[in-house]
Amino acid sequence: MKRFTLAFSLIIFPMLIWCSDLHAKRFDPDRFLPIKDLFSAEDIRRLFYNIRFKPLGREDLAFNMLVPKNWKDMPVKVTKEQLTSSLLQGENAKEAYQKALKQGIQRLTDVTMARIRAPKHEKGYATIEVTCFRTPFETNIKDWVDFIIHFQKWERLLARQGMYNGRKVKDVLFRVKQKGEAFLTRLTASKHGTRIFIIYCSALESFYCRYAKIFGAAAVSFTVKQKSPSPFAEPMKTYSGKRRPLLKFRYPSSWTIKEPEKVSRGTSGVDLSIRFKGEKGQKKIGAFLHVKAISHSLKESTDSIFQKLKRDFTAAGIKLIEAGDAARLRGRFIRPPLKAEVWDVSIGGEKGELVLALFSRRDCYVGLGLLVPGAFGFVESLAGYREMEIVAADLLSGQPSKEAAKKSVSLEKVDPKKLVNKTMYLFVDAVKSGDFSKLYGVCARSWKKEITAQSLADAFSSFVENKIDLSVIKEVDPVLEERPRIRLDRPLVLKGKYYASMMTVKFKLTYGVEDDQWKLMGMNIGTGAPEPPPGRVLKVPPRTKLVKLVNSTMMDLASSVKRNDFTRMYNNISQLWQRQTSKEKLAHIFSSFVENDIDLMVIKGREPVFDTTPRIENGELHVKGYYDTSKMKVLFNLKYWMEGEDWRLMSVHVRTK
Repeated sequence: MKRFTLAFSLIIFPMLIWCSDLHAKRFDPDRFLPIKDLFSAEDIRRLFYNIRFKPLGREDLAFNMLVPKNWKDMPVKVTKEQLTSSLLQGENAKEAYQKALKQGIQRLTDVTMARIRAPKHEKGYATIEVTCFRTPFETNIKDWVDFIIHFQKWERLLARQGMYNGRKVKDVLFRVKQKGEAFLTRLTASKHGTRIFIIYCSALESFYCRYAKIFGAAAVSFTVKQKSPSPFAEPMKTYSGKRRPLLKFRYPSSWTIKEPEKVSRGTSGVDLSIRFKGEKGQKKIGAFLHVKAISHSLKESTDSIFQKLKRDFTAAGIKLIEAGDAARLRGRFIRPPLKAEVWDVSIGGEKGELVLALFSRRDCYVGLGLLVPGAFGFVESLAGYREMEIVAADLLSGQPSKEAAKKSVSLEKVDPKKLVNKTMYLFVDAVKSGDFSKLYGVCARSWKKEITAQSLADAFSSFVENKIDLSVIKEVDPVLEERPRIRLDRPLVLKGKYYASMMTVKFKLTYGVEDDQWKLMGMNIGTGAPEPPPGRVLKVPPRTKLVKLVNSTMMDLASSVKRNDFTRMYNNISQLWQRQTSKEKLAHIFSSFVENDIDLMVIKGREPVFDTTPRIENGELHVKGYYDTSKMKVLFNLKYWMEGEDWRLMSVHVRTK
């Protein structure tokens, strides 16, 4: 293990790609899974070591990570059993896995590579642990993480995918209870060819936020020393069909490929399977992928093609038992399928799962059917899903259908500001009425599975209870923090502010493509004091305009006091102040002037004297001074707020001598 300081800022490395969980206040991703604005370069030099770990002296397991200087590196012992397992056996990983499978072991465990603990006097029991294992088959990192959390029965709180320091990661926050104590753990996993590294950052729930940025630094800075020569876990082959429609895609070398002997004109297809030797030497199928292409020239309907794809399996003796949740397929493919179904099935009396998906290319329809027998371990299931993703990506890459191309153009040319306004105006109406059903109606189906209209209302109950009037945003356009990158295969994140006269409304909205529309998948809304729009520089007006502004305000006040009618003054103050006061309240403030018959009209025609230099502070124009007349001295302290192009009164304090 080597220690050295690293001078860079953690602000620039992460790139958030996806976030779908409800952004409730308690589990705000920016607070519990922070990746931005963590530590400055100076803080990193002063507080952290960039530690290099080299487990077992092996370069292929070496990695670097930022660790606080006062944290302790705990000794980690790797047992002989772990060393001889499939986790670290290089090219023998697959054979070792198959041997374990024969012995009835269908789950792989990871090996701890490093463990770092906070000082003992800190009572949060904070630790950072790095584990690693080899995957013998090509699998998706998201599937691995989902399985780990499901198998351990941990309570998932937040989840997202992203690019941290140049590597694709799955980042999850979950809760686990140990010995009566509740812990929060941040799990950050990344796949490097055959190796999967997982960083577990854990602390007592009541102390977790104290360490959240330290955990973020570890998750973001993590760097594998020896990069994998290939992004795939297995050597890949390329299949190139001879029949039209042409099929060309990559597949792992461990899979067996077979073309059908007879196919009708205008169709082509191929079958792939991953096979194992049983205890008696017989071959068994761990996963089966059916690929089929049907030319558009045949003019068959999508429903007819999909039913034929399903019959390819039922005719082979596969019995459909119960429909599953097709939403689980969301995000797996480079383009959403035209139609997809998931089924629990019976395969010769054994349980299994069937996945059907239909896509459209410019020249043909492409159908994929994945069959996974339940008698095998979960790794084969993950391998089957990953193989389906690879085949779909190769077959559909650069081959959009005519219909999909038209829809793609319209989706990619969406006006982000109009999309924000459409959502935010529904939110304004929901807060005003307390009814969030219409806003819930435009949410994506995948998000609706996690929330209800009531839970959405509960998340923003403070807006309703405090009767916050957000209708002011309809007076201005939203300002986006950065130009959005619109890609149909990734969620669209729109983040920015409305700079309204009454308040600043901050928003972060996440959308995904569903039913050829951008649908809401997550939202985070906040309000604050009014702010000037970015790029707008507020300047103190020239003296002539400043004198005119002050004279206008003071003559409004003088006239109102003389007539004991503050209507004119109320109409000329800022809208922000108007919402907080009334002409009756103004009359009450200056009642002593009326009762004592103080005539402020004596300042008419005179020029004010500024006893301090007028200044702008927090977006407000501060003006302080007096009028000197033969009868009395009138002192004033005024504050103005910019509304539109004019300074409008926000506060007034006047006294006489």
